[in-house]
Amino acid sequence: MVWLNAHAKYDDKHPYEAMELIKLCATTTEMRAKAFAAAKRGLEYYLIALDACLAHCEQHHSAVA
Repeated sequence: MVWLNAHAKYDDKHPYEAMELIKLCATTTEMRAKAFAAAKRGLEYYLIALDACLAHCEQHHSAVA
């Protein structure tokens, strides 16, 4: 349970810490646009992964039923 609590705290803080790093490193409009595009692309890949998991689960459950 200790690990779970520590990990949850990390998950809560990580987006804010990442944004602070981007603000420090991406000092031009072009760099900020590239950082935004990379973050958007990362979320698109995350959505693809979630869709694949859902399709797998639906296929598994329909085969079992």
